[in-house]
This record gives sequence, structure tokens and C-alpha cells, in this order.
Amino acid sequence: MSYVDPEELLGSLDGLVNFITANTQPLTAKGLNPAMIKGNLEGVKSDLSAKKNDRDAKKAALKEAQQAFETSASTNYRTFSDAVDTVSGALGKQTPQGQQVLNYRKNVTGSNRKPGDTTAPAAKTTPA
Repeated sequence: MSYVDPEELLGSLDGLVNFITANTQPLTAKGLNPAMIKGNLEGVKSDLSAKKNDRDAKKAALKEAQQAFETSASTNYRTFSDAVDTVSGALGKQTPQGQQVLNYRKNVTGSNRKPGDTTAPAAKTTPA
């Protein structure tokens, strides 16, 4: 089966139900039971609508959760940055260990990325 666009299906269900309602007499004359067909379609629409509502609620919740995550990062960045300064200063900012610690901040701020690079490189680690 090929891809079925759920939004299009939901909209087309209404169109088909309305068509059946408008054409009840000729469909009945052909031996069909329009009420039964419409009942089946209403069941499909009900199920699909419930799933859409659930999806939309989760999208909204995800958006709120993402915003809270980003706010937390902004709020807590200063503590992280201060710790980077403290640890790199204790080790010597020009030493390999100090540079390694400074790279953690560069990873967060993106200052170690080249223009156009959208991937965040992982901090290099050395054995203790």
C-alpha cells in the first residue's frame, strides 16, 4: 500500500459522507445500504479524529517541554561556564588539560565550529 495522508483522509471522510447523504436514493436503488456505509465511515472518522487530537496535544506538550529544556539550559549555563573557568584556571588555561576543559564551553557555544557546520562536535577526552 502506498502512503496515506491522514489529514487528507480525515477531510475526505466528510466529503464522502456528504456525497452518500446527497445520493442516498440512487445508492439504495443499486442495493447499497447508505446508512451502514456512513456508520462505518463515521467510526473511521471518530478513530482518526481521536488520534489526531492525541497527536496535537503531544505536539503542544513537546513544544512546552522543549521550551522548558532551553530555558533550563540558559538559566544553568552560567554555573557551567564558571566551573569551566575555575577548572581550566586551576590546570592552567594554556595546558592541554586546561584547553580540553575550555573546549567543553566551545562545544556548547559553537565557537569551535566552522561556518555552515551544524553538528556539535564532542569534547575530546584524554585518559586520566
